[in-house]
Amino acid sequence: MESFNFVFMLHCLRRILAVTNEFSQALQRKDQDIENAMSLLKTSNERFKMMRENDLESLLEEVSSFCIKHDFDILNIDDEYKLRGRSR
Repeated sequence: MESFNFVFMLHCLRRILAVTNEFSQALQRKDQDIENAMSLLKTSNERFKMMRENDLESLLEEVSSFCIKHDFDILNIDDEYKLRGRSR
């Protein structure tokens, strides 16, 4: 649980759940109609698309600073990746 990958996934999920929580809360209101719900869904999809296209750098910075603060190893993207196990 102290790996860069684990911390990265947690921070990514936190951002995703923030968007879906807003959508869920809005859908649970009693005065919600289908037209407004479809508009909320479209807005949520656009936010996910923006996150996918623009937020990777800020997410990596956030995760890196968290890892530094808590003394976890930081993943170096330029390093070679070695698969575990036997080769085929």
